[in-house]
Amino acid sequence: MSTDFNKKGRHVAFMAYKDDPPYYSILTPKVIDFANAIESEIAKPHNKKIAGAARGCFERFHGCMMCIWRMSEHENSIKTKAPTEVNKMVGITGAEIVIDFESLLFHSKGSLDRVAFFVAKQIYNVDCDKYQKLANVLKNFKEKDVRALRLIDIITGSYPLFEGVLIDIVGKKSLRSHVIHKSTASENARSLFALHCVGPNKRIALDSILDDYAIFKTSQNLGKALPFVILNALSLYLGMDRTLSLNDFVLGWETQMVDYRDFISECSDAKSFSIYNTYPSGCQLFPVSLNPEIRKKAF
Repeated sequence: MSTDFNKKGRHVAFMAYKDDPPYYSILTPKVIDFANAIESEIAKPHNKKIAGAARGCFERFHGCMMCIWRMSEHENSIKTKAPTEVNKMVGITGAEIVIDFESLLFHSKGSLDRVAFFVAKQIYNVDCDKYQKLANVLKNFKEKDVRALRLIDIITGSYPLFEGVLIDIVGKKSLRSHVIHKSTASENARSLFALHCVGPNKRIALDSILDDYAIFKTSQNLGKALPFVILNALSLYLGMDRTLSLNDFVLGWETQMVDYRDFISECSDAKSFSIYNTYPSGCQLFPVSLNPEIRKKAF
């Protein structure tokens, strides 16, 4: 059998297989079908002029979902380290998790800015590559182009999930801005991961808090908001005339990591838990009083 495929006159057959990437597993079937339809639409001849730019946005979507999927895998790994003896606690620094979370922040803002450039410059020929300025650009076109009006609604609906995390708020830089320009994510840590055994086969996992944001809860929120913006924007400007609501983008992965701040209480039956942090000189435990309702979050 010859393996010389360069020989003149030889015919070579190619077979292509397409499977959904593993990180699609955290998306619902409805969103996967939507993403696959958009990918097919990009390749159609009538979209040839914007196909390259649309493909760039779609690749950014893939990058974000890969980061979020990795975060879901990290959570699975953390929970395997939970103590089995009642009233025991395990603290985890999670250095690799924090680095992957930084990557998620970078990919996320890059994805939104890529969508902004695609829509503003490559559709409307307006110089803009900052997502936070895109709505203002679209206002100039909303009277003549219903797509612009619909995208403004999408931006407005998802904005609260990006504020403070990816986009600056009044008087304060975003977490992403701090991490990319001034410090690492770990330098912004108020507490790290802590796992408590509160009863036989009952464990509670406390999320790590960076600045004002819980790592896994924030990852989950980004996993909902990012595809909502990216895929709907692509669908509108590829001529599909189809969008999904924000609620359609709820992930198949729902974090079980708990933000302890949601349960801080001074009530008489509050339970004492320890949160954990590290410093250059070592680590330290801090007691916090939490509402007994937190036990409902046990896994």
